[in-house]
Amino acid sequence: MNQTILVVSENNTSAEFLFREALSFLPSNDLIYLPGQEVLPYEYMRYPSEMKRERIKAIAKILSGEPVLIFTSVSGFLKTLPPIQTMQGRAIVLKKGKEIDLESLLVQLIDLGYKRVQVCETFGEFSLKGGILDIFSSYSTEPVRIDLFGEEIESIRTFDPDSQRSMTDLDQAVLLPADEYILSEEQKKNIRIF
Repeated sequence: MNQTILVVSENNTSAEFLFREALSFLPSNDLIYLPGQEVLPYEYMRYPSEMKRERIKAIAKILSGEPVLIFTSVSGFLKTLPPIQTMQGRAIVLKKGKEIDLESLLVQLIDLGYKRVQVCETFGEFSLKGGILDIFSSYSTEPVRIDLFGEEIESIRTFDPDSQRSMTDLDQAVLLPADEYILSEEQKKNIRIF
């Protein structure tokens, strides 16, 4: 594929159906499903966390600049995407054996829209217990557990959010923003409380 192609369907159900059909013929790296929020204009509904997660993964892939085939609904197509600067360059890559400044990382996670909790169970959450940092990023289907020895990342593993048991060893973890709209430092300075 030489260029990005956009396929717009009437609703999320048909867009997801076409996306799943295309998975039979094309590599999954070339395909994106970008769901939209299908509510009436006067209704208020928060994005379900799985939909939010899918949108963030899709936006990150679109911003990579690689040619892709995007499947979306009319509502997904009409929803304004965040400015490129909001997402571009905001991913955090943690690698096994590397040293990190934990306090700085925790501040970065909060700035990227993550919520600090006691037990990390759903997308967009993180928890810190001693030298163990659990994070549920939109980049992977399972949350990751980062075991620290001082400031060095000793191990990175996926874990089951229900049982909290560690599963697969990883060499690195990619942490994307937990929200589509992240305020820059300049935007934060311009916020006024009335």
